[in-house]
Order: sequence, then structure tokens, then C-alpha cells
Amino acid sequence: MEADWLRNLSEKLSCGERLSQPEVSMLLKASDRLLPSLAAVSRRVKTSLRGNIVSYSRKVFIPLTRLCRNACDYCAFRLPEPKPGEIYLKPGQVLSIAEAGVKAGCFEALFTLGEKPEEKYPEAERELKALGYSSTIEYLYECCRMVYRRTGLLPHSNPGILSRE
Repeated sequence: MEADWLRNLSEKLSCGERLSQPEVSMLLKASDRLLPSLAAVSRRVKTSLRGNIVSYSRKVFIPLTRLCRNACDYCAFRLPEPKPGEIYLKPGQVLSIAEAGVKAGCFEALFTLGEKPEEKYPEAERELKALGYSSTIEYLYECCRMVYRRTGLLPHSNPGILSRE
């Protein structure tokens, strides 16, 4: 059943056809076990439609926060200690950076941030509350929305581990 579904999906996409809403729903609900097969389908479709072309999109870098609950050895982005009042970029700062990106010819806004700093740093939790938010993810969502609505830049983020909720 799954093999047939994946084969049909691959054929449909390789022909440039769009997926139906039920097909998209099935993809979103696919089990982790299917991820390698879905990745293989994705590669085949991409290669059949675009060849081996590598593309990029100009993006502006928006460091929403540099605090993180984790301390990964490889990360050079994370700050070890918070500076009160400077933990999160304020909405005006975010918008100024995004507007500068538009002027520079960018198409995307790359939001960078640490994973759930409010869980480790009380100062981060207080600053979020002062901004009117209960979590970094909630604040990220609103900043992404603001940037898209005000500048047209496509938000791109990597907030770490998320739940489906």
C-alpha cells in the first residue's frame, strides 16, 4: 500500500502535477519510518524537473536571540550569559533589519535563535513577558508574520525541536 502510494506520488510530481489537499495531508501525517523513502522521492522529482541546478535565495540575517537552553560544543552563535534588556531583538529592530534586507535585494528573512532560552534563563522569560509573549516560539511567529506583512520577505527559521502543537 505505502509503496504504491509513494510510486504514484513520485509519478504525479515528476509530471509537474500538483498534489491534492488529501495527498498533502497524508504527507504531513507520514510516519518517521517513511522519511527516507519520501526523501528519495523528493530527490528524484527535483532531479527530473530541475536537473542538478543548485540555487540560492538572498536573505537577510535576523538574530532574534543568541541565548539557548543548550550548550552545544559546535555552536559559535550562542552567547554564554544574558545581558538584561538585550536578550531579544525588539520588534522595531527586527523590522529595521528586514527593511535593510529589502533595500539590499533580499527575498528571505533568516531568523536565527537559540532553542527555548526562557527555560534556562529567568531573564529571558521576564523579557519575553515584557514584550507580551510567553515563549520564544510565540515571539518568533509574530516577528515572522510582521516581517512578511510589512516587507514581503519570506520568513525562514530554525527554532530547534518543535512539537506538532
